[in-house]
Amino acid sequence: MVRSPILTWLDKPRGGAGIYAAGRGRQWDYLSYAEAAGLVDRLWPRVRESVVERATQEGDPPVVLLALPNDVTFIIGLFATVTAGCVASPFPPPGALGRRAEYVDHLASRINATGATAVLCYPALTSVVDDACERATNTPSRIALDLDRIAAEHPDRARVVEIDHPLLQFTSGSTGTPRGVALSWSNLNANLDAISAWLEWQPSDSVVTWLPPHHDMGLIGCILGSLAKQTDLWLLRPEQFVKHPIRWLEALTPGRATMTAAPTFGYEHSAAQMTRDDFASLNLRSWRVALVGAEPLRADALLRFGVAAAGTGFQLDTFYPAYGLAEATLCVTGKQPAHSIPFAVSKPAAALGGAVLRSAERLDVLGGEPDLLCSSGRTMGDLLTEIVDERGAPVDEGVVGEITVTGSSVAQPFIDGIISPAPVPLHTGDAGFVLDGELFVIGRIQTSRKIHGETVFVEDVERVMQRIPGLAEQRLVVILPPTLQPEVVLVTTALKGDWVEAAATDLRRVAGHHGTVRILRLPRSPIPLTPSGKPRRIALWASIVSGTTDIEVLHGPALGAPAGIASGTVRTTMHTSRGSR
Repeated sequence: MVRSPILTWLDKPRGGAGIYAAGRGRQWDYLSYAEAAGLVDRLWPRVRESVVERATQEGDPPVVLLALPNDVTFIIGLFATVTAGCVASPFPPPGALGRRAEYVDHLASRINATGATAVLCYPALTSVVDDACERATNTPSRIALDLDRIAAEHPDRARVVEIDHPLLQFTSGSTGTPRGVALSWSNLNANLDAISAWLEWQPSDSVVTWLPPHHDMGLIGCILGSLAKQTDLWLLRPEQFVKHPIRWLEALTPGRATMTAAPTFGYEHSAAQMTRDDFASLNLRSWRVALVGAEPLRADALLRFGVAAAGTGFQLDTFYPAYGLAEATLCVTGKQPAHSIPFAVSKPAAALGGAVLRSAERLDVLGGEPDLLCSSGRTMGDLLTEIVDERGAPVDEGVVGEITVTGSSVAQPFIDGIISPAPVPLHTGDAGFVLDGELFVIGRIQTSRKIHGETVFVEDVERVMQRIPGLAEQRLVVILPPTLQPEVVLVTTALKGDWVEAAATDLRRVAGHHGTVRILRLPRSPIPLTPSGKPRRIALWASIVSGTTDIEVLHGPALGAPAGIASGTVRTTMHTSRGSR
């Protein structure tokens, strides 16, 4: 087993540093690293006692699911699990997965998939966890984590920590069933070292995050990165951010955090929900790193945030776009904007194997061109990316293909309770190209479709839809169903308005003269999302076709049992879409 700096804080906690958790109002509750380490030493013996007799097979470390929120209880639970010699597998709290019955089903399914011997949860969730445990095949134990009760127990510093793979994380499941990946200490150390070097992480830096800890960017990039460096960590729950995005930015004012990470949505939501007075009250001059990842990078959305925050001292070169995936621990590439501003190019020809248009010309993101692709930067650490065609052969710079990854951060698949060898290379299932040594990501191959000889990516169509007045502030998703004739479907929660005809005109250009265009509204339910906030397109379309989701047809033919559905699942345009997320 490799000893990791991620564990150093337990034995040698840095004085004057710790964890701030957002409380009520504008309050922040503080826990020093020394205090947090003491709570870990009080909890791990209880975890060990609960699981030691329930291991799935002799010699296999027990798996413990962590159904905990994004606060100090998650950190205490995570490290108590690992130091008890168990594999920790974060699982989203109920708010991310809808109603109680759905959550119980999801949790029971994850228990079965991991062979978990215990579920660690907060006290308010015990009855829900008990229901899931009863439905699971192996009936794991349930451990309620009450920090007040734990604090009264006697600490035990004789920790176990005998495992090679401390973390079992899952892909988001946006294009299929979430898949497990087992992370070793070597994976974690390599990726965190690469991230630290990329961001030039200093002892004076600190991080604020509202990202859920069951998502790789929140868990590894923000939480574990901060603990490895023993720099201050500021935690908000996702629902606190969504309701009051100003709290996130207030934590980035002088004397507080200097770095944060979020998908494009986070910056877009803040710009849309905060008022001019909100931004006028902020001083963001000490904000050093605004990492952007986890979903398609949209230059227009980042620009809107930059414009809204212009009077705060925020600079566009604070954005650090990145590309990564759970199967590679977290980050694969990252951009240092100060080295090459602007960071966008014009949209390439929408065809796998096609050359990029205007390949040598970099465009100013402030120029207002509507269809820009942000660079995701260069590979970090010992990671290597290569763009390959549908036969797996490398393509030239500026040619679109599938992104593959190799390096020490690539994790091992966890399938049916067995840790398999890491793939070489890792086929990500993402399409992109390399230009001047930098990676540009276009979209997911599995949800794309060839229409009239060109590969159409749903992410491209969604970018067009989001520019239509009346849709920009609404949640929407584009689906390219596996029909024999071209079909383009826009699903939204927006009320019918003038935008419908504008959207239909743009969608008709995609579908062609003989294709079908449908615009559907969900009147009673939101668009289903993965725990990391990505739309579950395939699941949504299946529920629409089966009639289990109520819809209102705003444009196009009525949706009965659609004719011409191709057999099998959504058609892929390349032979490998193994990076299911």
